[in-house]
Amino acid sequence: MRIRASLGTLVVAGLENAKVDALPTIGYVMLDSNHGCNGTCAFCPQSRDASSSKELLSRITWPERDLETLVASLAKAGIKRVCVQTVIKENFMRETKEVVKTLHEYGLNVSVSITPVPLRYLEELRDLGTDYLGVGLDAASPRIARAVSKPYPWNRYWEFIKDGITVFGEGHVITHIIVGLGETPEELLETIEKARDLGSEVSLFAFTPVRGTPMYGTHSPPSIRYYRFAQLATHLIMKGEDWRSFTIFKNGLPYIRPEYLDLERVDEIVRCVMVRGCPGCNRPFYNESPRTQMFNYPFSDVALRNIDTILKEIEAVILQH
Repeated sequence: MRIRASLGTLVVAGLENAKVDALPTIGYVMLDSNHGCNGTCAFCPQSRDASSSKELLSRITWPERDLETLVASLAKAGIKRVCVQTVIKENFMRETKEVVKTLHEYGLNVSVSITPVPLRYLEELRDLGTDYLGVGLDAASPRIARAVSKPYPWNRYWEFIKDGITVFGEGHVITHIIVGLGETPEELLETIEKARDLGSEVSLFAFTPVRGTPMYGTHSPPSIRYYRFAQLATHLIMKGEDWRSFTIFKNGLPYIRPEYLDLERVDEIVRCVMVRGCPGCNRPFYNESPRTQMFNYPFSDVALRNIDTILKEIEAVILQH
């Protein structure tokens, strides 16, 4: 069986020689389909409506490899967890189970990112060894979901998140949200809070324009100011805060009230700007080139080396009296 893997994953596995600025700490694989995904998400190069290379997911290249060879190499390299990215295609549910089964046989922990499927199927994935579920909600409101052509109704994703929590437990479902698709800050905050209240974790992504997708040339990545606000707000919401309490708008821009964040707590600031996801997830440069602005930092030491820049970015989001 053939499967795709991110270039960084192949370097870790010893199956590619390439210079990379940061290596992934878990393996990232994706179901193989030369025709991409039957979904129509306007931002995704895997979409059937995109003319992008089907080797791409976001800005990352995902070459093909033999599944058994790849998994054996990852296990030998000491990788403990692998995240399986799925695409909507014929027999994708059967193929996903085969991938999960192979990973589990090699003693690897398994996360699966998948579109809405029946609850019974989630139970089958759990029984095969999956312990974390990723849900590509992506859009922060039904308005945005329609605008970017998500393949299922927005409410169906929320039903699926609830099913995932029923099967895998609270904290074991990761709701993916893309910042910068045209949502309002209020829509973003309400969606993050809804995910938290259901018992889901939240993983933020910055919208990344990819040539060949319908949104390329029509939308830009979010500003770093807005993205830092989203990260700080997510951190506070997941700590149990009400976004209406810590957010204030001034001249149309959202700010964090200063009493909610101590800039002297560098460890907490670093946590805010790190990649959020399953245990060990760091997704190096998924949203950005190493030569451009960092949205999500893959390692705390990388963030600490850039702490002066990060603090300046965050100070711009804190309301100054």
